[in-house]
Amino acid sequence: MIKVLDVPTDLRGWIDTAIGAALINGAVIYFQHAYQLKQEKS
Repeated sequence: MIKVLDVPTDLRGWIDTAIGAALINGAVIYFQHAYQLKQEKS
């Protein structure tokens, strides 16, 4: 969609960075919960 709308390069960088940060944050939360669940089962 970004390519179709021809978004400027600097704005595209901000969007990509925001999406990447959200993905990293989600992965960290997922692994924290998985670790807690593993500790509870032990």
